[in-house]
Amino acid sequence: MMQTMMLDQALDMMVHSLHVGNMVNSTQALILDTVCKEALILADCANTLAVELIPINTEGDYLTDAERCINRGIEQRRRGGEDAC
Repeated sequence: MMQTMMLDQALDMMVHSLHVGNMVNSTQALILDTVCKEALILADCANTLAVELIPINTEGDYLTDAERCINRGIEQRRRGGEDAC
């Protein structure tokens, strides 16, 4: 639960920075780095978090395929975590 809250807050802060123009010439790597610096509690954030940037200009541009995820398997569920997929 705490990891989810920290990730949500980090994403909110990064998106706000994009909207107000604080992240000029932002790249995928810069966005990933920014989120991981804010979400301190995420283990191995830079290697487990995926950032995908897709321009959305019209309603038809929204993705329809399933989300990408990492299935951490039965060991994650035994520790009380949810299955990511």
